[in-house]
Amino acid sequence: HSLDRRITNQGDAFGSIDDLNATSMQLWVPTERIGFHQVDVPTAPERKWSQLIPWLLEDRILQPVEEMHLVIVGRSTDNQLQVLAVSREDMQHWCRVAENSAVAASSMVPDYLALPWEAGRINVGWREGILLVRSGTDQGFAASPDIAWAMVDRLIHSAEVAPRLSISIPDQTLVPEHLMQMADINDSSIDWKFADIPATPNLLQGEFKPRSRQTSQASWLPAAGLAV
Repeated sequence: HSLDRRITNQGDAFGSIDDLNATSMQLWVPTERIGFHQVDVPTAPERKWSQLIPWLLEDRILQPVEEMHLVIVGRSTDNQLQVLAVSREDMQHWCRVAENSAVAASSMVPDYLALPWEAGRINVGWREGILLVRSGTDQGFAASPDIAWAMVDRLIHSAEVAPRLSISIPDQTLVPEHLMQMADINDSSIDWKFADIPATPNLLQGEFKPRSRQTSQASWLPAAGLAV
């Protein structure tokens, strides 16, 4: 096993670490476990939005809304609320993995944001059989290759101006031929220890908001996920 700044669903969720000895860290979490939604801005006062959002998303989420952790992360250009949805079970698991790795998580951020962003370019990266895709400052997704390539095709075809495409992948044969002809391809991997973690979006809000800590280690230090 190696420690890095990723939380996976393969980590050890058992054991006990003294919280006073934990190191404060910002952590990446697997994007494919997170749902990205947009909803109309409610007409109710903003203080009531957190109560209304679950029911606005009820028909879009497969799990019961009471089992989900929902975080409003901003507004889209067409003035819709951007909401992240992740199961409370996953959040609890990631928090336990971090705690039992002697880490006090100060933020948990979807890992597609570890990819670089450049206007007019789609960036694709590889993580252990999963493709990470970043198509905007805060737009992206993660999926198995067959699903992800189809979604990349849709992004390209729906754009008014064809975007450039950059792909970082260990095996170029995994790239569909029609995309190989238009993409810049390399075999570099994501450096999880040194990738800049943005301040937002942060899943550690509401009931999962971290307790305040007086000290924090530099963000490049090894952090919580037990990567197998």
